Amino acid sequence: MVILHMQVDAVTRRPPTTTDSTTFPIIADEIHLRLSGGPNGCAGNVEIYYFGAWEKVCGYLWDMQDAQVVCRQLGCGFPEAIMHPFPPSDSYSSYLFTEMNCMGNEEFLWYCPYEYQYDACYHGAASVVCSDSGMTVTPTTEPAVFGLMATMPWNATGNVSCGGLLQGLSGTLQSPGYPNSYSNNAYCVWNIRPWDPARRIQLQFTDVELEGSSCSYDAIEVFDGGSPQSRLLGRVCWNDHRVFNSSGNQLTVLFRSDGSVTKRGFHAYYSSFLAFSTTMAPNTSTASPAPEDYSCGGLLSSSSGTLQSPFYPRNYPNNADCVWEIQVESNFRVTLTFTDIQMEGGRCLSDYVEIYDGPLHSSPLLGKICSGYYPTYTSSSNLLSVRFHSNSRYTYRGFQASYHSTPADDSTTLLCLPDYMHVVVSRYFLQSHGYSAWNLTLNDPLCTPNITSNSVSFDIPYTRCGTVREGNNDTISYSNTIRGSSSGTLITRNRNLLLHVNCKMLQNTWAKTMYVADDNFEVNETQYERYDVNLTFYDSSSFSRPVYDSPYRVGINQNLFLQASLHSSDPSLQLFLDTCVASPTRHNFTTKSYPIIENGCAKDPTYATYYSPFRHTLRFKFNAFQFIQSNPEVYLQCELVVCRAYDYSSRCYQGCLRRSKREASSDKESVIVVAGPIQLWKPEIMDELGSE
Repeated sequence: MVILHMQVDAVTRRPPTTTDSTTFPIIADEIHLRLSGGPNGCAGNVEIYYFGAWEKVCGYLWDMQDAQVVCRQLGCGFPEAIMHPFPPSDSYSSYLFTEMNCMGNEEFLWYCPYEYQYDACYHGAASVVCSDSGMTVTPTTEPAVFGLMATMPWNATGNVSCGGLLQGLSGTLQSPGYPNSYSNNAYCVWNIRPWDPARRIQLQFTDVELEGSSCSYDAIEVFDGGSPQSRLLGRVCWNDHRVFNSSGNQLTVLFRSDGSVTKRGFHAYYSSFLAFSTTMAPNTSTASPAPEDYSCGGLLSSSSGTLQSPFYPRNYPNNADCVWEIQVESNFRVTLTFTDIQMEGGRCLSDYVEIYDGPLHSSPLLGKICSGYYPTYTSSSNLLSVRFHSNSRYTYRGFQASYHSTPADDSTTLLCLPDYMHVVVSRYFLQSHGYSAWNLTLNDPLCTPNITSNSVSFDIPYTRCGTVREGNNDTISYSNTIRGSSSGTLITRNRNLLLHVNCKMLQNTWAKTMYVADDNFEVNETQYERYDVNLTFYDSSSFSRPVYDSPYRVGINQNLFLQASLHSSDPSLQLFLDTCVASPTRHNFTTKSYPIIENGCAKDPTYATYYSPFRHTLRFKFNAFQFIQSNPEVYLQCELVVCRAYDYSSRCYQGCLRRSKREASSDKESVIVVAGPIQLWKPEIMDELGSE
């Protein structure tokens, strides 16, 4: 189970009117984009036709990812430079949009997060030079600054920028020109800052080749915060597959090169995860305590840590059901050791702890314990699940356990990223078994690897290069085969190498397997990753402008519009909203909650759905309300299911289920998303706004 907290921190303001604060829906047909002041329509200052007038875009935080959306939307190729000093347009144009934060794959510029701007823009107009403009632009190697992005190197495919602000829940970054050599005297700074301040960041380097191995010439530096002045987590200059975790919601990556030798550079992938709060022991202790709020379970992603039953070392509560998923970095294993355990003994029928070698519902059970000895368990992958259940008349002290990660065999590694599989095979591993690094191919031989002195790496798309997609009611798998032959030129007495790569998606979990088919040896690897799903408020039923206020202040009975989105390169996946409940607190959706939709059945009379043009998004609304005798804040927890499109046996096509989910499908995985807070305007604030 994945819990994703949705917390937004930017401010959305509507254009001022002389009447009231009515929200005007944005219709896509009424918005246009152009580049003005340049030699043609593929270079110039960015302007958007909005509410009957052309409005400029402020250059604050404007970067290559924003420019990529503009060039693609206008059919002008890819961006070559930004912030070029073009003359202003002849007609009067005010600044309206600022802080554009595109991921680079949006269909329209106004689909990107942004803020409205009424004051003067001190950073100049946002501009772009696209490849089809015919302009010649000289790249600069000046440092990239967060506030104003300089013209930066861009490779021939137009998908790499040097530095910038990254605010998606996951993404990639790489050196300028990668996989070609980076430039001399490069200085790039990336600030990774997801919109949700409750999330933490994990950065993993998948390929690194820099000058030297001491980081004295060219190096990558990772900082635990929003600038290079933050605490240094480490330096990277060679391919050791380092993984870094932030303590907050920001991580800074600095890449620098000197003036001489250059190499291939680096490629890295980052993802974000929820920072779960730890359970605090209550201050009171009685023989029969009253029910107390507590939180347990969650995702543990550090390389080592501890877990324990609720209220440990006090007696745990009855009817507890907690699931911890321990997920360490790829190509590592999890070792779990129990240091204390006291529960009702016997056959472990009422109170017990279960340990699974992977996800809870789809992995083998390693053990079930409730008292006595203190066992140790080791996973076969980078994920181990622990479930604690209590259902007896009496409760006891409970348990405490510690875990740590240990490295697995590094001859082959596999990463299942959101858009492709990244496979690295050691050249020493190949040579020791008589295989040539230059004879490796995929199902589609036109998709070639990247070969270095130490390794052979493939980036295998899920929808190309001969990747085969298969699935049943529970699992979607993507598989390909890396074929190799002997290094001999005429004859061989070795069998051909078949290295099967398989990424399996179990509802909300990516399972990765790799094995080598050969008479002499067999290699098996399994890793796990997670879906990237978010839940966003919008200001109208057109779903064109997301709301980034935190908290989102609304009026009683106001329409609230939400959109859930799944990030995946597989276009044949779709989302289904199973359950959505509201609560006055973030961490407790059981004691005091109100169902809006449950098991696919609408419970709130104001709930309604809207058409979505994409299968991987869904849209719905309900009217704002307040809990009686509670604070004015409301949080939402929604459970979504990911299915294969047109799989009519899946949950997505079952609609409203009158029976309980546990009875209908006890082995289903789902994605849990938390959004909020929504906060009702105080009456005196509403009166003040009305008088204005």
